[in-house]
Amino acid sequence: IQAKLSHEEGTVARLLRQHTDDGRLAEELYLTCFGRYPAAEEKRVAISYLAKKKDQRRQAAEDLMWSLLNALEFRFNH
Repeated sequence: IQAKLSHEEGTVARLLRQHTDDGRLAEELYLTCFGRYPAAEEKRVAISYLAKKKDQRRQAAEDLMWSLLNALEFRFNH
C-alpha cells in the first residue's frame, strides 16, 4: 500500500499536481477514500495539517491518505 501511495503516478501525486489549494486537496482525498466531501471540522483539521507541513506537502498528503484509509469509515464501508 505504501508503494502505491508514494508512487509518482499514483493518486496522491496526481491530486497534488492538480490541486495547489489545500482545501480542494482535502476534498479530493475524502472523495477518493469515502466517496463524500469532508465535514467542516474534518476539512479544517486536514487543511491545518497540510499547512503545518507545507514544506513537506507530498508527505503530508500521503499521511492524510493513510489516516483516511485506516479510518473505521473506510474499513467498514469500503
